[in-house]
Amino acid sequence: MYKAAQMKNLPKIASFWTGSDLSFVEQLVIQSYLDAGHDFTLYTIGKVGNLPSGITVKEAIPLCPPPFDISDNDRTRVAVYSDILRLYMIRDGGYVWVDMDAYCCRPYHFDTPYIFGENGRGRVLTGVLGLPSDSPSLTTLLQFLETDNPIIPWRGAKYRAERAQALKEGNTWSIADLPWGVSGPKGLSHFLKRHNEKHHAQPQNVFYPLIKNDLMALWRPNVTPEQIEPQDCHSVHLFGITRKVLATRFNGLPPKNGYIEKLCERHNVDPKQAPISIQSWMQA
Repeated sequence: MYKAAQMKNLPKIASFWTGSDLSFVEQLVIQSYLDAGHDFTLYTIGKVGNLPSGITVKEAIPLCPPPFDISDNDRTRVAVYSDILRLYMIRDGGYVWVDMDAYCCRPYHFDTPYIFGENGRGRVLTGVLGLPSDSPSLTTLLQFLETDNPIIPWRGAKYRAERAQALKEGNTWSIADLPWGVSGPKGLSHFLKRHNEKHHAQPQNVFYPLIKNDLMALWRPNVTPEQIEPQDCHSVHLFGITRKVLATRFNGLPPKNGYIEKLCERHNVDPKQAPISIQSWMQA
């Protein structure tokens, strides 16, 4: 499928999963990296079933103890924990992080340790993330995420005064209590810009060819991979909305003759063996 030269010196890939067995979507994503020639490590908390062969499985907590309670599998807190965990993976393990819905189209054969991309609106997303271990953005972002009572650094004087008053009144909070995205793309984009590392971002087509309304192409019939995967595309991000649509409208399976069904055929993944189950957040 890929040239031998592309298979050499590829970065190690890692991700995280907890709270359920893998569905065919996560299996497909993992298999796409394996088929591209990458080593794949999955960090987990608790038992996770339906794991593809050929991967390494490690416990997440020894690498990064959760700084707040995630025992109830609350989606927001688990997502924020994942934002912190991936920085440890990058810094201490030398991995490139990928979300479990970041499908690999081509090997990540880049000539730089900076592996991330923009969303087309000037913000860097965290669904695919590689940084040098000594990146100042990585260091300061991790410090921010682990600070007691963190103050969002890009907010203005009024916000800072409100937070200072809250502390005086005895209130406390963690990064998990701040608005969605602060620990992820918003925080990463801020610190990359502060430390003059944002210019390393790949253009949108490399990792995020489909955004927002364009995502409907993922579950339309008769859409070919060529229509979705531009020539310079290395990953197609499926996003949580795709899981929700497949679970609630297609019985947890890929639509017939659609893009995702073609990907399953490409990588010999049988979706009927692991359909997507409906989670509570999908019913909102």
